[in-house]
Amino acid sequence: MKSILSTFVLLALLVACQAPAEEGSLPESLEEKRSLLREKQKELQRLKIDIAELEAAILAQDPDAQKANPLVRTQRVEKGDFSSYVTLQGSVAADALVGASAEIGGRVTQLLVKEGDNVRRGQLVAVIDVEALEKQRAELVTSLDLATTVYERQKRLWEQNIGSEIQFLQAKNNKERLEKSLEVIDVQLTKNKVYAPISGVVERELVQAGELASPGMPIVQILNTNELKVVADVPENYINVVSPDKRIKVTVPALEMEKILPISLIGKTVDPANRTFK
Repeated sequence: MKSILSTFVLLALLVACQAPAEEGSLPESLEEKRSLLREKQKELQRLKIDIAELEAAILAQDPDAQKANPLVRTQRVEKGDFSSYVTLQGSVAADALVGASAEIGGRVTQLLVKEGDNVRRGQLVAVIDVEALEKQRAELVTSLDLATTVYERQKRLWEQNIGSEIQFLQAKNNKERLEKSLEVIDVQLTKNKVYAPISGVVERELVQAGELASPGMPIVQILNTNELKVVADVPENYINVVSPDKRIKVTVPALEMEKILPISLIGKTVDPANRTFK
């Protein structure tokens, strides 16, 4: 009995040692491989049946175990246009930045607007001191009165054939010259007020109240906010893509604004520093 048991243990040990090698090896002949494949396929089919039966049994006892079927939606493919965009950084600029300039020189006595104020065209923005012009006018009036008196006297003498013609002409010329000078002073006195040439926003104050202004010198700069443009530097490799018939999408994050705008102008030169055009 003891010998039989030892023999059985030896055989079992031999089978156990040889089993892994047999399981991991494949038949050498093609027929044996095909036969083994058919057996494995049958085993797989039996496993699928067993799995299906187990799932059905579990679902019967636990309905929540069923997974939700994924929703599938179909859509008909249609032909349409495709838009491709290139993102670029740009800046908003104004076409009109105009200065409200003084036509005469003098000290600014009043500056009636400040930076950020909205102004309309023709609105008074500054007043210039004309005290010096008023003094010149008073002197001209006095000189003109004297010249008029001299002219009238020379005229009467000339009509009486008394005195020389040159004296009469000199008196006449002096009177007319002073009259023209007085007209010029009167026109200058009307230009002591500076008005806004356009409607917009005061962008910058160039002269403060109490400072001297020169003829043609801007006192304030006014920005026309109704006519703005977006300027961007575009890489030169897009020079054949950008054209006036194209439209661009402009986004201003700070204002939460987005608009589709046409291209109004394309630069004709390429900046050699960064190889871009505007």
